[in-house]
Amino acid sequence: MSDAQRRTLRAGEIPVALRPVTVDSGTLRCEGTVLQRGRRTALAEARITDADARLIAHATSTCLILPLP
Repeated sequence: MSDAQRRTLRAGEIPVALRPVTVDSGTLRCEGTVLQRGRRTALAEARITDADARLIAHATSTCLILPLP
C-alpha cells in the first residue's frame, strides 16, 4: 500500500496522515529517535502521542551525513 501511495506523488510531495488533535487530546509528547547511523546516512523516527499514549503522528527520515566545509 505504501508503494502504491508513493507512486502517485509528484517530486517534493510527502504523504501525511494525521489524527485530529483537539484540546481534549491533552498534553502531546514528541519523541525523536535515531534508529540507525552509519558513516554517510542515518535513519530517524519521530512519534507524537496524546495524553492517553495514542499515536497521533509518525514519521521517518533518511538523512545524508555530510562533512562540514
